[in-house]
Amino acid sequence: MGMITGLVVMFSFTFSALVYLVRDVDRGISNRAPAQAIAFQAARAGAQQIDVRSLRTGDAAAVRLDPVAAERAARNALAQSLRSEGMSDPTRKLQVVEIAVGIDQVVVRVEIHDGSRVTTGHGVARSVVGP
Repeated sequence: MGMITGLVVMFSFTFSALVYLVRDVDRGISNRAPAQAIAFQAARAGAQQIDVRSLRTGDAAAVRLDPVAAERAARNALAQSLRSEGMSDPTRKLQVVEIAVGIDQVVVRVEIHDGSRVTTGHGVARSVVGP
């Protein structure tokens, strides 16, 4: 009788640990897609803020971003994405790690903190002029 009780207790703890592990891994995976989408959409919004004077030169290689407008557009897109991705859950918190505006590209990195899990999203968008 004692051996059966010991096995039942051991299997109960093992099953509980597996359920917790599956739940924790699932949260990390389910946060990855929104983190990537939010970062990419913010980078894309920033990369659309081309400096008009650089377009007037006619040289496609001389296209430059307006850095102030690009960062503002990226931050606005982040705020909009927070509302649309359902990040209003109080246990999930989005943190902007980096918004870097280069000559012709925008890099955005965000982190989603969900309990003890941290999921990183990274987005890069480059401005191009084409047909």
